[in-house]
Amino acid sequence: MAHGKLYKTFFALSWLADLILCILVAYVLIKAYYALNEPPFAVACAFGIFVILFILFTISFVIFLSTKRYLALIFTIVFLIGQFLCALITTITLFADDYYEPGVRFRDNPILWVENRRWLPILFSVVYLPFFLVQIFVINRYAYRMGYAGTPEEAKERKNTPYFNERLVVAT
Repeated sequence: MAHGKLYKTFFALSWLADLILCILVAYVLIKAYYALNEPPFAVACAFGIFVILFILFTISFVIFLSTKRYLALIFTIVFLIGQFLCALITTITLFADDYYEPGVRFRDNPILWVENRRWLPILFSVVYLPFFLVQIFVINRYAYRMGYAGTPEEAKERKNTPYFNERLVVAT
């Protein structure tokens, strides 16, 4: 029983860290829209998708916990993986830009400020990766406990079938 509380604590801490990272992304996005310069569409869209996927992940996880439905579990995993892929693609996009303007300030153009400090997107991804892995691990463990992954007895029954692991050749 102590392991269950430990996993719940790890998940809660990783979710809170994910929430903080999402708030930081939303803050940069909101500051970019209120700055005098219009942010690049691709980066603004990626930041917005990251925030939306976090919200959808949270909603689908709450629905999964309340209804114990397999479909809600699938949506939870899809939104979480989508958020991870969005973070990686955005990091690569921000890191790959060749434009450099050393005198830009955060309040003038926040997204360009982040692009000019290439270590920030990489740090974001490095910090986000362990939280993603913890969330996936705990969701997988929780789904296994609920019986969605099958039980060892079911696996043993499948292996005891007469045609398991036999190579049958059908003549034509």
